[in-house]
Amino acid sequence: MQRAVSPARFRLLASVVPYALFCACSESSSPPAAASVTATAATNLTATVGSAVATNPSVKVTDSKGSALAGTVVRFDVVTGGGSVARASATTDASGTATAGTWTLGTTAGTNTLEATVAGLPVVRFTATGNAGPAASIATTAGDNQSAAVGATVPNAPAVSVKDQYSNPVAGAAVTFSVMSGGGALTGATTTTGADGIARLGAWTLGIANGAQQLRATTGALSTMLSATATVPAGCSVINYALGATLASAWEADDCANASFSGRRYDRLQFTTTSQQQIDAQVNGAAGRALLLRNAATGLYVGLQPGTAFSPPSQNPMHLKYILAPGSYVFEPHAPDATATGAYTFATTTGTNVDCAYIVFASTNVQFSDAVTANSCVGPSGGKEQWINLQLKTGTKVRITLSGSEFIPILVLRDDRLGPASPTLVAKVGTAVGETLVIDWTATFDTWHEVIVAPKTAALGRYTLKIEELP
Repeated sequence: MQRAVSPARFRLLASVVPYALFCACSESSSPPAAASVTATAATNLTATVGSAVATNPSVKVTDSKGSALAGTVVRFDVVTGGGSVARASATTDASGTATAGTWTLGTTAGTNTLEATVAGLPVVRFTATGNAGPAASIATTAGDNQSAAVGATVPNAPAVSVKDQYSNPVAGAAVTFSVMSGGGALTGATTTTGADGIARLGAWTLGIANGAQQLRATTGALSTMLSATATVPAGCSVINYALGATLASAWEADDCANASFSGRRYDRLQFTTTSQQQIDAQVNGAAGRALLLRNAATGLYVGLQPGTAFSPPSQNPMHLKYILAPGSYVFEPHAPDATATGAYTFATTTGTNVDCAYIVFASTNVQFSDAVTANSCVGPSGGKEQWINLQLKTGTKVRITLSGSEFIPILVLRDDRLGPASPTLVAKVGTAVGETLVIDWTATFDTWHEVIVAPKTAALGRYTLKIEELP
């Protein structure tokens, strides 16, 4: 039998059922779930080791409909490279974005990685390359404490390493090698470090003074010293030579050997002058011989003559002319090859003119008067010229002044490493007879330069040339 519902009970049910239905609906509704996480900042970065990247890593979290999701926790973890991040975890804001804050890279050069993680979703990875910082140290890695004969090249080319404050190799750092004592000469003195942070000198040829010699490697304000000991072979001692004398000598098996000049044997004839000298030097001996002149104080060659059209090795005697400032110099007559021995004669004449009968060399800090004559060199345009060869080291500053000419002057400074094909560095052309022309030049390479004095017209005559080395 069906029971009837009283009016009072009906009213109670009517008030309870909607509330129950409302509660059921509320319990079935839940917050949207995180469906994706994407980077909102660059994921491939670069910075100096131990410093912060320029852009802080950040991600955006969205739901399945692509709407920004606030209140989601994102974890930021440094995975490789060391370093640190300002916030190990962050909660997304109203735009769905969470930021790690400052990411400071580790102190080892290379790859750093950071991962942003939201539970249940693939990680977002940020990568940063940590580059070495500025040079903080320089140290010798090869070529220190060597020994070689005077005037010979040390067996191992010196090398140095440049590192930052965290001992990472610094690539591309400019390194300059320079002789500090003992004279000598360098090849490839200005160079840069490679990817390994190492800079290598081309070659170090010791000076003619026996005993300790030193080399310095410099990058910025940093430097390190390298040492070598120069020894004197039995037949390689210095012979005191008087300008104007004729010397009968011989190349012998125990003479000096020039490692940078095909191992040729040579003698060392040293002289000192207290005044400027213009010298004609002559070597009479076997074909193929050569004559070098070295500044005893600096080790730089003032003259280097293995044979040219003006002074070929077959010429007997072979002539060279020099214009030398006061100082100490060493003539080095070389045998034709590494195995040759035998007699030769050497002689000098002082006070000679500078003309194109023979090749002419000069030191810095000289001033002389001469003339462009019919015997002078023939230039590319067919006119007469005077050619003076000048050896300069990188960084040497010179002032070349041409004055008092009896013609309208032309003054040229040329890079002489390629002979006749060498390019012009500076050229000055006068407009009047006797006009003074000046060239100021800072050498950008180690080796030969050539000064050319020429008349602008067919007129010839005398001139004065001054070559100064500036501070």
